[in-house]
Amino acid sequence: MSSHVMLVLTNAQPGEDDEFNRWYDEQHVTDVLGQGPFTSVRRFRLADGDGSDAPYRYLAVYDIEEGKLDEARAWLLWSRTEREEALAAGRDPRVPVSPTLADGREAWFFEAITERSTDTLQALG
Repeated sequence: MSSHVMLVLTNAQPGEDDEFNRWYDEQHVTDVLGQGPFTSVRRFRLADGDGSDAPYRYLAVYDIEEGKLDEARAWLLWSRTEREEALAAGRDPRVPVSPTLADGREAWFFEAITERSTDTLQALG
């Protein structure tokens, strides 16, 4: 189990969910896992009937390589800066963003404080 994760909350542009999810799964995940210190990712969609006022519809949970939390933080900042510089210079960024991605995404880093538990009594004790 990774002791750190990066959580990323996003939305698709209105009416662009299918294309957004195709881009995220087929390109973005490959770009992030191939260039950053991440070992895996799992994506989630807001459950139907939950949170009609929830600000985000999609969640990605990236597991960070052990001991590489600082590198993950630095990579996230680098990818944003590199993207802006590439676009300003008229070249393709190393981690492009789809026009189907809505503005206003969030990313946070968390560290585990327990092991994964499946034992109800252990979880309560």
